[in-house]
Amino acid sequence: LWFSLTAKSFGTYGQNLGEFGPSLLTALCIFPAFLTDGLVTRKNRSFVLTLVFPVLYTFLAYLAARFRINSGLRLDIYMLPFLAPFQLVAVVGSYGFTFLVAWFCSCIVFLLISEKKNIRTVAWVCPAALITIACIFGAIRLSTAKDPDYTFKAAYANGPYRGTFQDEDFEVEYEEMTRYLYDTVTEAKKEGAKFIAYSEEAFGLEAGSYDKVINYARSLARENQIDMLLGIEKWFDDTDELSENAILWINSNGEIVVTALKSNLIPNLETKDYKAGKQEVSYVDLMVDGKSVRISMAVCFDGEFSLFTRKMDPETDLFVLPSWDWDTIRMKHYLSASYIPVQSHVTLFKPTYDGFTFV
Repeated sequence: LWFSLTAKSFGTYGQNLGEFGPSLLTALCIFPAFLTDGLVTRKNRSFVLTLVFPVLYTFLAYLAARFRINSGLRLDIYMLPFLAPFQLVAVVGSYGFTFLVAWFCSCIVFLLISEKKNIRTVAWVCPAALITIACIFGAIRLSTAKDPDYTFKAAYANGPYRGTFQDEDFEVEYEEMTRYLYDTVTEAKKEGAKFIAYSEEAFGLEAGSYDKVINYARSLARENQIDMLLGIEKWFDDTDELSENAILWINSNGEIVVTALKSNLIPNLETKDYKAGKQEVSYVDLMVDGKSVRISMAVCFDGEFSLFTRKMDPETDLFVLPSWDWDTIRMKHYLSASYIPVQSHVTLFKPTYDGFTFV
């Protein structure tokens, strides 16, 4: 079991195998554990024992996410290519789906090793019924899904780091930041966007220049009558105070209506240097042609935890997840973010630096 979980955590390298790569490597990593479990208990095996490993695995996956050790042990995100059965996430949730996938595999293993004919029949019927029900439900949900009765444009931008990032130079002058803000906001307004969202940490600001840049952004929002979602990294040069990885929503009146820190920090990489935010999902209401659209938001790694994203307001229409990815995790972040709209019945907008930006 331990070997399987360890190997599973590295299954994301399957991104190089294309869309089905992570699913394939997940199966290759998990299957031997089920097979070993079956062979060891072959003589006195009862069909009820097929529940043991799925229950244990799901519990461990839940604990790993609950204590932010590893968010990638859930099996739902690797089943995304199989769109019809994946729809079950909307009913049973991320960990319920993880259990069902694990139990399906356990039944298949039991079917291969069992010597009792009547029990083999049960082991065949259970996974067949499970996959049939899942596919029928998914097909109905996909075919009856309705688009919202409104549309609107949203813009996104990476931030002024592009061009300096390749040189590992993160210092961007105030004039360059304000010029970038002006260019992107006016372009978004010209294209008719209702709001513009920037990627995670699009603007790196020392505490001394923070107010100056934010006030300029507020004036741009007010002058162009457009809402803005800024990704900010704020650090303190002269003190030992922890840095902040934050998002700010500025409305078209130039008012800051949401300020939220990243709640789920990457272990070791961020936990020692950044403040953690509250375990809650912020939201704003945006008027679109006389209709109020509820927009919830979080930051990058927050989207990896279904226990966190399910805290979003149930009236949410759009979930915005500013992110900053890199080569080795961009596919995993794409997959893990993609379960959010299915599970929570929302549209997802993920503006990303150095990764996949998608709706």
